[in-house]
Amino acid sequence: MLSATSKLEVTQLENQRTNRSSEPVGVRVVNEVARRTNRDPRNLPILADCVDPDALDALVSSGPPALSVQFRYAGLRVVVGGDGRIEMAAPPASDGTLSE
Repeated sequence: MLSATSKLEVTQLENQRTNRSSEPVGVRVVNEVARRTNRDPRNLPILADCVDPDALDALVSSGPPALSVQFRYAGLRVVVGGDGRIEMAAPPASDGTLSE
């Protein structure tokens, strides 16, 4: 039988594994971009000018886990998965390689 602490650790691991959060996906995207680029989130472009934040929330809350949406935001290529995962990379250079 698991102790209360063990149950909490399992829940935390499960939350990390599924990347679910009570925070809206759009907020998570902006905060992660700010962290990755060492910028203040308030100084980033408006996310809604790039992608519909409500659609991102709908994707994560009710979309299939294998589905993903890719867009460019604040100089990064962002991928949001239906499982809540957020991945970022520099956009591809014109020659098809990733730029730094």
